[in-house]
Amino acid sequence: MNNDKEFNNWVKDISAKYKRSQLEGIIKVNIELLSFHFELGKMISNTPYKELYGNDFYDKLSNKLLGNISSVKGLSPLNIKFIEKFYLLYKDKIQNNPQLMYKVFTIPWTLHLHILDKCHDVNEALFFIDKIHENNWSSETLLYFLDADLYKKECIKNG
Repeated sequence: MNNDKEFNNWVKDISAKYKRSQLEGIIKVNIELLSFHFELGKMISNTPYKELYGNDFYDKLSNKLLGNISSVKGLSPLNIKFIEKFYLLYKDKIQNNPQLMYKVFTIPWTLHLHILDKCHDVNEALFFIDKIHENNWSSETLLYFLDADLYKKECIKNG
């Protein structure tokens, strides 16, 4: 009887380690993806091709990237614009701050899309990043508080 209890505890420990390992893997993949997005955003913001191709730049870049990396999703013209905006929004705050970079890069891209779409400046974006980390917000919860002007209300409340 005691052996069964010890065995069950042992299996629970293995299961917990497995789940932690999965979560750590997801976080590492997310960090890599957002590191790529940040670097791509930097490359896009500094390229002379934007001026050369004008309004067609994002479509042309998307088509060429998808032609070279056909199995990839997330390189639509709109998403490429968000990738550039991601870099431009955070570049001055996170480039020399590895802790803040880690905090920003561990947020899923879907949540960043909401932040990039709704936030007006980096301080507002970082406010919501903190809230996501503190409260483990889902996409729906983040959208609710973005639409409810939580940042503005908190700024007024804290004067």
